[in-house]
Amino acid sequence: MTKDNAFSDAQTESNKKETIVSSYSPTVTKEEERIFQELTKSTNRSGLVLGIYGLDGTGKSGIVMDARTEEEKEAGKKIIIFDLDTSNSILKSAYHSNDPNIIVINPYQYENNKLSYSKTHENIILLLDVLYKKFKPEDIKLICIDTCAKLLEICKNAMKEELELNYHEMVPTNAWEVRRIKHDAVIDTFMRFDCMKVFVTHYKREMLYKNGIQYDTIYDPKWFEEIPKLVTHRIEMSRDENYDEETGVKTILFKGIIKKSRNDITLEEKVYNVGLVKTINNKYVELPKWKSIIPRLETDIANKDERMKAIE
Repeated sequence: MTKDNAFSDAQTESNKKETIVSSYSPTVTKEEERIFQELTKSTNRSGLVLGIYGLDGTGKSGIVMDARTEEEKEAGKKIIIFDLDTSNSILKSAYHSNDPNIIVINPYQYENNKLSYSKTHENIILLLDVLYKKFKPEDIKLICIDTCAKLLEICKNAMKEELELNYHEMVPTNAWEVRRIKHDAVIDTFMRFDCMKVFVTHYKREMLYKNGIQYDTIYDPKWFEEIPKLVTHRIEMSRDENYDEETGVKTILFKGIIKKSRNDITLEEKVYNVGLVKTINNKYVELPKWKSIIPRLETDIANKDERMKAIE
């Protein structure tokens, strides 16, 4: 190759590079502007993601149904619950007069008189997508998955159906990724909603052993490992029972404790009393008194600056 040819080739390459560089334009296109506005838009709606957990009978589902203020009820704000534990319809009927703005969804589907976990999993995603299109964000107070433990079970058994494994068969180690993908598909769709989002779950009990002897029992929320990373506030529900031998009155106090607050550490370990029930021989001494946690928590978050000034 002659020097002239080499120079000509080099010049051609240089021109190509200049063409590539000059193709960049500082002008924002309409499509780029649309995407930017969509991704950076702000709203006045709740960014709260609550994780509510506790033993059975501690009021976990109850505080979700009771999350609205009177003004929000009058405005027709919706509470949407994916009832994977199949207990919320009973609560709605017993305590909320079948309020049409409390939407309880049972996504389970049967085929040939047998529960299909794969179809149920598909239904959850389909219904989430329909609800996302059907309601405006300002019409929804919150959307809830109750419970995360059942969602894990659905995803696990849907995985087994897909892999054609018996429900009692051991799952190959490399197959668990399928469960994670199915779980992520639900959570990703759920997290799109521009309203308060709530995860409810039970405790899982783990017994600790040393030298073959049990020395302790610990309880942790039963949910997938990604859920705690998403929640802004973790609420542990519990109930304290006392019995007065003199009067025969049994008193049950339901309460919630903020165990983690991502945006306000001063709320951690704060106790909210939820309900007080008094009975004799399983009959009410007086009507139960209930006071919801969620509106009070929202008020406390909104008044953070005032509380911080009071501390100063």
